[in-house]
Amino acid sequence: MGKKTQAQKQQRKKRTLLLYSLITRSILFIFLLVLTVFILYLTGNFRSFLDSTQRYLLKVCSVSCVMQGILCIFGLVLSIMMFAVTLNAKYWLHFFIDLILLALAVAGFVLMYAVAFVSSGI
Repeated sequence: MGKKTQAQKQQRKKRTLLLYSLITRSILFIFLLVLTVFILYLTGNFRSFLDSTQRYLLKVCSVSCVMQGILCIFGLVLSIMMFAVTLNAKYWLHFFIDLILLALAVAGFVLMYAVAFVSSGI
C-alpha cells in the first residue's frame, strides 16, 4: 500500500505543476494590474481626474496589493514544495522573485494607504 507506481508519481507531478503554473501566472497578472493602476493614478494627477476617481484607483491598487501579497505567500510555499519534490534549483530563483514581489506588494500597500489617508484630509 505504501508503494506508488510511476504513473501515480507522474500524475502527482502534473497536478503540482498545474497549481504552480496557476499561482505563478496569477502573481504576474496581479503585479501587472497594480503597475497599470498605479501608472493610471499618476497620470490622473497630471490630467486632473476627479477626486472620487483618484480615490477609487487608490482602493483598487491597495486591494490588488493585498491579493498579490497573499498569492506571493502561496508562491513561496509552493516553490519550496516544488524544490523538495523535483530537486530543481530553478524553484529557488522563483522563491526569491516571489519574495521580492511580496516586499513590493507590502510597500505598495503602505504607500497607497498613506496616500489615501493624506488625500482624505487630516
